[in-house]
Amino acid sequence: MYFLGIDWANDKHDLCLLDADGKVVKEMTIQQSLSGFQQLERLVLRYGVDNVKLNIERSDGLLVDWIMAQGWALHITPTIVVARRRPRRSKSDPTDAYLLAYLLRLQDPDCRLLSRSSAIVLHLRELVRALDHAVEELRRLANRLRYIVLQYFPNATKLFTRIDHLITLAFLEHYPTPEAARKLTPHHAQALPQAASLLPLRPYPATARDSQSAYAGRHRTRRLYRAGERAGAHRAPVRPHHRAARKTSRRCFPDASRSRLVESLSRWTRTAHARTDAGMGR
Repeated sequence: MYFLGIDWANDKHDLCLLDADGKVVKEMTIQQSLSGFQQLERLVLRYGVDNVKLNIERSDGLLVDWIMAQGWALHITPTIVVARRRPRRSKSDPTDAYLLAYLLRLQDPDCRLLSRSSAIVLHLRELVRALDHAVEELRRLANRLRYIVLQYFPNATKLFTRIDHLITLAFLEHYPTPEAARKLTPHHAQALPQAASLLPLRPYPATARDSQSAYAGRHRTRRLYRAGERAGAHRAPVRPHHRAARKTSRRCFPDASRSRLVESLSRWTRTAHARTDAGMGR
């Protein structure tokens, strides 16, 4: 029996083949390409498909999909396990490939056989993984957007429940500065929901009378108009070190590069959630 450790990387993969006695039989590097995968295939066929077990650190990617398509026995050892078993200050791709083969030869309990999944499961797995990445990127961009707005237009963050809601992005795109918010009229407020699906506003009353009116159910566009008016009239003074942030905002928001990206991610995330729920039969 032979044990093949594969250290995964973006552009290339290091291989180490051990025999049953733990002796290194073959060490090589293959590229992340069809020719590299064919080199791996020739190596496995030379020693027999049924006589070679493979061990790698991750369960996804082109290489893993290609190996599973060949029907080979593939084991997965998590990266954190390899890091714990690795000798200190000896991190290198060839040594990691050797360690993966060594752990598989010892039948380490952390080396788990990767089972083949159906096409539906694979589709859902990739969809959920892409959804997680999109949500993470959306959160990162929303935090950056909030930080920029807080530097020069802090009241704008109090108008809506979330900075990444489409109505918030539409407001910032049309009124990127406190001066622009002063020009907000009821007619303009009514046009904002047409630019984005209207989402709940955060209550922002200035007086007790305004508070009672807001909770009495006044039209949302009227509340938006009043909130925008207050944001322009009672804005925080701009300190000298905020001038650069204001210049940055005027450059960012008119072309809507950042806000449009957040908007696109927000729309895609909702679509992915719906498709995932549909695939799971919810």
